[in-house]
Amino acid sequence: MRPDEARQKFNLADQLYREKKYPDALKVLDELDAAFPNAKNVMYPKAMCLAKLGRVNESHTICQKLKALYNDPRADELMHKLGASVPPPVPPASNVPGVDLTFNPLDLSNIGPVPGAPGGDPMGLGDLFAPKPAAPLSPQLQGPNRKPLYIGLGVAGAILLIGLICLPLFVKGSGSQETGTQQQAEADAAAVPPISWYNSYETGYNAAWEKDAPRLIFFYSSSSDDATRMMTEVWNEPSIAYLLKGWICIRVDVEADPDTAALYEVEKTPATFVEDSWGDLVYEQSGFLTAQDFYNAVQPLDLQVLEMPSVGAGQVILILLVFILQASGTLYFTLLILRKLPNDEFLKDIVSATLMGIPISLMIGGCSCIGLIAAYFILKNLYEFEFVDYLAYLAVSIIVGLFTSVLVAAILGLPFDQFLEFVKN
Repeated sequence: MRPDEARQKFNLADQLYREKKYPDALKVLDELDAAFPNAKNVMYPKAMCLAKLGRVNESHTICQKLKALYNDPRADELMHKLGASVPPPVPPASNVPGVDLTFNPLDLSNIGPVPGAPGGDPMGLGDLFAPKPAAPLSPQLQGPNRKPLYIGLGVAGAILLIGLICLPLFVKGSGSQETGTQQQAEADAAAVPPISWYNSYETGYNAAWEKDAPRLIFFYSSSSDDATRMMTEVWNEPSIAYLLKGWICIRVDVEADPDTAALYEVEKTPATFVEDSWGDLVYEQSGFLTAQDFYNAVQPLDLQVLEMPSVGAGQVILILLVFILQASGTLYFTLLILRKLPNDEFLKDIVSATLMGIPISLMIGGCSCIGLIAAYFILKNLYEFEFVDYLAYLAVSIIVGLFTSVLVAAILGLPFDQFLEFVKN
């Protein structure tokens, strides 16, 4: 029997004993006794289970053997409670006259080697089953090791604090900026060159995708007086040129390119269409438009050219560190919440979470459904994850991902809404 399997069976026996399922606990202890004969950390709880089941003679025999082999004082205590001699036949434990079995419940997790006792602990069961106390406290006074919990909460608090510090950096400009007026635009429009038109729909559309820019598609015909008026009165207006700065503006002659006109279902000219940076139609109008009408309709849409800022080496390093923090933090906090930390030591657990969290995060992020399935089976084999545990991991991943997105946006110096547009695009 492998040590990890023995630990699982020992914990199972502990749980069954606490639930007063003494026959089931005894069955598990018998398996351990067969694997580790005469191991005191198995003999003593087995004696207690037998006592609870009323099999006092068998319990007494094991106690005598425990005392002879290891001089274990727990054997004397149990025999004293059972009585020095118990005549057969043996009634159920609850009916044994003069025998008090209402001693403290067995805490198998705290059964360890008796100080000063001789050997007899094959396979290192004492070390396997019982963390050695840091102070001479009784097992009942010792609580679980909360150090990883406190360290983990401290790290979470630090991440939250960083997020709150960075909050103003992405809130600024994320919707609180005033849109301004047309008069303000006109004040800055003097230096803006006239609109540069693409006369080919295909060429202009490809340019829009390459530049991640909004696009204006204007359909006209040489026989339309309204279309001619818009070309001179609207598209030559400085405030409109300023509004469309950086856009891809496409001019389509419906007589020369009827296919594109049919694609947009143009029935009469002029017709005006506006699409955002990822090609979604956000505005359309058939017929003549004044410059004021077009400005009032399009300016509130706040369509912007997606310009990725230049990224320096320092920013790249910070973004990589943030990704490592996200990958390791997600797995570590999930294991902490589920109480599945393998080492119960912060440094060892955080290193383990980092080494496994990075490939799992890449797998989920880059391989879609296949990555999600593969990540589940990896976590199941490594940390005994059930499906519900995996859902908890994904939930923690979303929460941590939000914080790391805030940090990345702050590192790039982008408003958070613009950063999300880059991610979406």
